[in-house]
Amino acid sequence: MKIVFEKARAAGASRIDLLSIQLFEQVDAFRMLSFVSGIPGAKVNVEFEGHYGTEAGGEFEYSFCGPVDDVLLVNDFLAPKYRAAADKITQKLTQQSMGAAYVTASLEA
Repeated sequence: MKIVFEKARAAGASRIDLLSIQLFEQVDAFRMLSFVSGIPGAKVNVEFEGHYGTEAGGEFEYSFCGPVDDVLLVNDFLAPKYRAAADKITQKLTQQSMGAAYVTASLEA
């Protein structure tokens, strides 16, 4: 993201109209939410989807779209479920993408 902000400054942008961040690890995503919820004047809308599976074959899929304050409540619900997850294969696969993000920005000059 540092590169995105440096390019915006170099282009003479007075502000970033839309910053889209696609994270691939749940832990990184919820850490980011704590940060963005405190940005003054920013309108933060969150969209995410996920999947939870068990060794016995049970599956749970979900999606969320809404304000950052609401998603923090969802995190309070989901975090213990992920910590207690028995499906080690899924955990190992998602851990491989830790720290990865896809970032785009729209600028106003």
